[in-house]
Amino acid sequence: MAIEYVAYNEAGNIVAGALEVESSERALEALSAANLVVFSLKKQRRLPSLSELMPTLFGVKPSDVITFTRELDSLLSSGITLLSSLRVLYEVTEKKAFKEVIHSVMREVESGNSFSQACSKQPSVFLPFYIRLLQVAEGTGELTKILADIVIHMEKQKALLSKIRRATTYPAIVLAVGIVAAVILTTVALPALTALLAEYRAKMPISTRILIGFGDFSKAYGKYVLGFVVVLALFVWRYIKTSSGEKRWHRSILKIPVIGRIIYNSQMARLCSSLATLLGGGLSTSEAIRLSIEASDNASFQEGLTGVYREVLTGSRLEPAIIKQNFFPRLFSQTVGIGEETGSLRVNLSGLATFYEQETDRVTARATDLIEPIMILIIGVIVGFIGVAIISAIYGMISQIR
Repeated sequence: MAIEYVAYNEAGNIVAGALEVESSERALEALSAANLVVFSLKKQRRLPSLSELMPTLFGVKPSDVITFTRELDSLLSSGITLLSSLRVLYEVTEKKAFKEVIHSVMREVESGNSFSQACSKQPSVFLPFYIRLLQVAEGTGELTKILADIVIHMEKQKALLSKIRRATTYPAIVLAVGIVAAVILTTVALPALTALLAEYRAKMPISTRILIGFGDFSKAYGKYVLGFVVVLALFVWRYIKTSSGEKRWHRSILKIPVIGRIIYNSQMARLCSSLATLLGGGLSTSEAIRLSIEASDNASFQEGLTGVYREVLTGSRLEPAIIKQNFFPRLFSQTVGIGEETGSLRVNLSGLATFYEQETDRVTARATDLIEPIMILIIGVIVGFIGVAIISAIYGMISQIR
């Protein structure tokens, strides 16, 4: 935070300025060390930045961290020192939010902290998984190798999320277009047609009567229905934010046909990739599992991994600990067991990660092929019904006029 100060120097003159420190106590220490007598301190008021107001749009994204890590690896591999590399990245980074992050890391390194300690001061940007691997790298002197492994792992995670988003984007767009078309037809075309039919006392077909009834209901009770939906959505959202609600929500998602299989396979790919990367960095099995729990964003997987972690801490091998949870697939436990016996656990986990990535691709492609025609059919039926109701009413009215 920025602390504004007013103080007296040794000559008795008033000096004022601002310090970027963690607290007022730190500001007092710094000013005292500079032989200044503090008169007043206050936090500097500033307008929140766009990254703070809208972190989803303007905040630091995983892709920014991937780019930073890849470029840092390249600079360090070229023989440039860590501090000089950070300065270079600070100068070339355009996004203000991430520029501030790099500047903070730079200051920490300049003050004598290690790179991992500096990154740990930004927990929303650098996750525990990232920090722990940096600590291992600093201990082994293989920072560039670990950074390369982190980049590969994070790129795999990003690719998996992109595939899931692509699978759901097209159906969502089709649904939105269909809803907009239906709303325009019922709110613009239908009222004018209803007035015209009433004027000529034309006999309306049943499809038109149904549509008009729906329109009348929407006018009379639409705001109440909308209010109920909003309140229900807020209630569900608040419930999902609770621990029990999150667990039930994640369990329910995994049970959805096709979609649940996509999420399950992608989570398995992330888990295998995380374990392989952490074990490759030299971490113990128990610590790799603990960090994988923190890296997972699915409560069901976190619960299953927590059970595995407890078993491993008591001295159990990884394979029986996995089997005991009755959550993970048999292929996972068998492959892990073979890896434990042959000493190729990391290699086996990497192979499993690739397998589950391919499974995610296959199921996602099949889901997309299945969902797209269904969505088009549903929207076509809705818009077609509205069109038929309007056109049939017009033809009926014309015949009566004649």
